[in-house]
Amino acid sequence: MSPLWPKRAEKNNTANPESETPKEISDAAPLSAPPIAPVPPQAIAGIGERALEARGHLGLGISGDNVSLQNVAVHIGGAALSGQSVSFPVVVGAVPAAASRYQARSQSGLLRTALENGGTVVLTGTPVSDTESNGGTSQSEAEPGEARWVLSGLGGVGKTQIAAHHARTQLADGQADVVVWATATDRSGVLSAYAQAARALGLTAPGAGEDDEQSAACFLAWLQPRPVAPGTRAVRWLIVLDNITNPNHLTGLWPPASPLGQTLATTRRRDAALRDRGTRIDVDVFTPAEALAFLTRRLTDYGHAEPEQDLRTLAHALGYLPLALAQAAAYLADTGHTATAYQRMLTERTARLAELTPDALPDDQELPVAAVWDLSVQHSDNLHPVGMTRPLLALLSVLSPDGIPTVLTSTEAARAYLGRKAADADPVSEAAEDREQVEERQVMQALSVLHRLSLIDRTPDAIRVHALVQHTTRDTLTPEQHTTTVLAAADALLEAWPERLAHGALPVLIANASALQAASPPREEDDGLHTVLFIAGQTLGRTGQVTAAHTYFDDLHNTAHRLLGPSHLDTLTTRSNLAYWRGEAGDIQGAADATAELLEDRIRILGPEHPDTLTTRSNLARWRGEAGDIQGAADATAELLEDQLRILGPEHPDTLTTRSNLTRWRGEAGDAQGAADAYAELLEDCLRILGPEHPDTLTTRSNLTAWRGKAGDVQGIADATSELLNDYLRILGPEHLDTLTTRSNLAHWRGEAGDAQGAADAYAELLEDQLRILGPEHPDTLTTRSNLAAWRGEAGDAQGAADATAELLEDRIRILGPEHPDTLITRSNLTYWNARRLSRPPGTKASENEGSN
Repeated sequence: MSPLWPKRAEKNNTANPESETPKEISDAAPLSAPPIAPVPPQAIAGIGERALEARGHLGLGISGDNVSLQNVAVHIGGAALSGQSVSFPVVVGAVPAAASRYQARSQSGLLRTALENGGTVVLTGTPVSDTESNGGTSQSEAEPGEARWVLSGLGGVGKTQIAAHHARTQLADGQADVVVWATATDRSGVLSAYAQAARALGLTAPGAGEDDEQSAACFLAWLQPRPVAPGTRAVRWLIVLDNITNPNHLTGLWPPASPLGQTLATTRRRDAALRDRGTRIDVDVFTPAEALAFLTRRLTDYGHAEPEQDLRTLAHALGYLPLALAQAAAYLADTGHTATAYQRMLTERTARLAELTPDALPDDQELPVAAVWDLSVQHSDNLHPVGMTRPLLALLSVLSPDGIPTVLTSTEAARAYLGRKAADADPVSEAAEDREQVEERQVMQALSVLHRLSLIDRTPDAIRVHALVQHTTRDTLTPEQHTTTVLAAADALLEAWPERLAHGALPVLIANASALQAASPPREEDDGLHTVLFIAGQTLGRTGQVTAAHTYFDDLHNTAHRLLGPSHLDTLTTRSNLAYWRGEAGDIQGAADATAELLEDRIRILGPEHPDTLTTRSNLARWRGEAGDIQGAADATAELLEDQLRILGPEHPDTLTTRSNLTRWRGEAGDAQGAADAYAELLEDCLRILGPEHPDTLTTRSNLTAWRGKAGDVQGIADATSELLNDYLRILGPEHLDTLTTRSNLAHWRGEAGDAQGAADAYAELLEDQLRILGPEHPDTLTTRSNLAAWRGEAGDAQGAADATAELLEDRIRILGPEHPDTLITRSNLTYWNARRLSRPPGTKASENEGSN
């Protein structure tokens, strides 16, 4: 009997004469207990974790004002039984003690609900990264009349503690007369527990020996529900099968369904066979609030104080995993390190996870976090396809814990990596050249194995791996293996990068690129940074997240400077991107200054005729023009064009681009007709050199239309723009940025032609599509809101224009900042429309139409 449950006086049988004569039962009859009389509350004081209060009857034929946990003597006879006296409750196996500062979990309530009418609950393992989505639990649909729950939890989330808490609560509340705790890592552990239970209940005959198989069979037969004799009540039981590692080990050993019994199984497995066994409840990691409360209490007990924000950051870095949090608290108390220092060692990967473990594990824990998943990984590698799960987990370990595109694992780069690693691990079973041709179905099988063993969580679109599973996996790689794995992951991510992003896809892609950069930036054959790192930042900017793009390239530049030095081509390229997105984020003068400094370095390092040097000259001219020096921009662009004609030739795409830029600046300087004529000449060359459907040809058509309109040739501009829009729709599709821009231009020219209401209606339709495609904070979406407000005002609704512009100003201040040029335009427009609604126009509103591409 467990020492957790204090000895209680046996019932005075003289108070119930019927119980003096033992009830004779056969080995097919249920063990029954006579009615239990109430005992004074003081007799059960201090019984365990929870004080027992007066409560009504339990619905089991027991009445009275209090619940009694008094031991009951039941005499058992029969030819096959021992005739011994049994005292209740009977506890077989060691129910784990509560962890220090045990954190109550919402699963405990779900567990009691699922089991209260008798049944089986399977606690399995699934790592879930988004801990704030459901408070740490999820539940599946239940069939009518049947509870179906999934208790899903990665190793270390606390499944055993939840099961132990339930067992202790059932005993303390008098809800279980027999509790069997079986360690189910193998079949022998379950057989041994069942055999002990049979002997403790006197179900084995005298001299029957120690045959666990026969004793276990006797115990399982006793669990079958049968009628109860009058004047007695059936014994209630709870069986816990803790840590099932292989469902096949339990063949023939599952307890029967019974209204008198509860079966609770914990496992990291998610096989269909386990789902068929009964209710499932998902166990996730702690929520952020639970993790903070747990860490705070544990560290307070240790006499170790930390700022709350530091504990929040540490909990996040540990993925809110209960086991990791407990060991981290002990480590801080033992070593005196701060939470910030621990978090830095963890996230900056300056220490292996095994080095961040306390010498003495808390709460009788058997394994450090770094070793919790070892057996699962070893087992996975022996399942079909043999030798593939370990390298697949390694590939996933250098990517983002918040979600990895599932399609990435099916790329040629990923399958080639898996084939090479599987051949290295098992070179004899199949020819290496055959193993390197890994098929997509084999990858899917390997993912299924990892999912079933709760090492990953997989959906059709994304794969999630807990950050600490990733950390421990990376710790097993040699430096050479780590470099090879990161490069393969980068190749796979680049291959999986879509030409057109689905809504919501960008954050996942950027998170994975950032994870690669943090893991040890992948290098290409020329020793430079991997292309996918540049693609990620540029995609951020092109989708409107210009401030995020600037921040991204700031980090990437620091990485390149540290790894490659200041003169490496990739370091200079990150500086170019950094300056560019600095300007796009609103700091135009800063972009011009940074580009001027970059130009000096590129001339010195690369020479004046290097393509990158010429590109920098073009960018510098652009930023000077944007800063207000239009004539200076035109002069610089003219000089650049002369050099490009000499170095690159007249038909090089960069030369054509510079001709377009020069035409623009001449138009901005006041020669609108000259700009229109120059664009007409350029269009002829683009058609001849690039073809009619090339994006640069379409852009030139758009620019020609815009400058003809600015030159006063409004007649036919709307028709020309409408024709261009049809071509964009056919060639690029309705959701391409250039297509949306052309729709904006068409709406603008309709308004300029006198149809203000038509322009407003077209902008309203465009805004709906941009909100859906680009999102509410994209610069183009904000521009359309500005144009919509303006044309509504021109159509006669000055008050509506003022209100819409005021709302837009708040958003632009929040998104772009108060000094961004677009914010300043909006502020000016608000002044204009406030005056217009009072019939006192102060001047002309600032135009924000995108104009050209």
